[in-house]
Amino acid sequence: MAVENNKGFLEMKLKLLAGAALCGLFAASGASAQAPNGVYGAVDLGYHAPEGIEAESSSNAPDGRPYDWTFDGEDSFAGFARIGYRLSPQFRVELEGGYRGGEVESVRGSGNRGASYPVGLCTQGVFRSTANPTCGAPQGVIEAHTLMANAIYDLNFSFFQRFVPFVGVGVGINRTNIDLVGQFSNVGTVTAANPQFQNLVIDDEDVSFAYQGLLGLSYNATDRLAVDLTYRYLTGSDVDYISRGSATGGLQPGTFSGSYDDQSLTLGLRYSFAAPPPPPPVVEPAPVEAPPPPVVEAPPPPPPPPAPVFQPREFLVYFPFDQSILTPEAQTVVQEAASYAAAGGATRIAVTGHADTSGSAAYNIRLSERRARAVADSMVGLGVNPALITADWRGEAEPAVSTGDGVKEPLNRRATVAIN
Repeated sequence: MAVENNKGFLEMKLKLLAGAALCGLFAASGASAQAPNGVYGAVDLGYHAPEGIEAESSSNAPDGRPYDWTFDGEDSFAGFARIGYRLSPQFRVELEGGYRGGEVESVRGSGNRGASYPVGLCTQGVFRSTANPTCGAPQGVIEAHTLMANAIYDLNFSFFQRFVPFVGVGVGINRTNIDLVGQFSNVGTVTAANPQFQNLVIDDEDVSFAYQGLLGLSYNATDRLAVDLTYRYLTGSDVDYISRGSATGGLQPGTFSGSYDDQSLTLGLRYSFAAPPPPPPVVEPAPVEAPPPPVVEAPPPPPPPPAPVFQPREFLVYFPFDQSILTPEAQTVVQEAASYAAAGGATRIAVTGHADTSGSAAYNIRLSERRARAVADSMVGLGVNPALITADWRGEAEPAVSTGDGVKEPLNRRATVAIN
């Protein structure tokens, strides 16, 4: 009953942590930009639930077989620090240091091996009697320090926008430390060499090979900061830890061997130290050269110079990812377009908005509309007659650079200004 209640309490705490993590993800704000390739650092905090070390002893119990005990640790908090490198929008590698701690919950074995088999460990110094009928739990801690090399794959689906699921695997080492003391629940036949009350002390650590699986969800709050919700399952090869019985001729289990298995759920912050890529350069069309002056013959006086020839011209206005606000560079281009239209006596100005293929087609239609209207409104603000301006939007239908779906192409995030 106590184990079932404890597991129910763990499930409740894991659900609360997951709920808090989702609230943190939705509360974060910022652009949906993907972090640039390069170095990043991260810190994760959360909760872990050890599954218990199912261990077997090197020496036999009084029934002639090895001790078969499970060392259970209490559910507790866990922490991780990571340093990594993003190789591409999908792949990351990282070095992770982790700590999982907690007090000893129980040391128990099978109860069907006869009266001479010590079923486990009780509280040290508490003798079972009518006044103290319960065995109690041993005192101590079970700690795990891990150093893992992880490989992460980010599932960058365009329809998820800021949310990025990820999966990963890791290999490394696990230094497990067990420090506990308890009283044998039963010592078998009591003799002078095998007294009724005996204690067992374990104060040892061991390093073993470890591996883990990771599953999680990231939220790209900005182009540098991400919030990670991560589930880890850790296991590995057996760890060995030496025990010492208090009676020289009494119970001496020797060395216990078993694997450390653990589940954890954490919420973390990941920050990219790499500089974001520079914005694409503004491509301006080559200026129109004036025709050479006519050849003037000596006798007649020279004719007056011809008036400037204004020809149809197109200006390109570029936008940042997922935005319709004019940058200072874009405002400069719009100013040049307005001046050219005023100087040449333009009769028609066509503004057309475009978007790249990242995001849904319906979303990109609305985004290209906002870009077209932003340019048109800016030209009206600069003195251009609104009756001359028509605004149209094409979404991702007419890219300047052909790409597949879901590609963030800077040259496709634009508005064209055609002056006639």
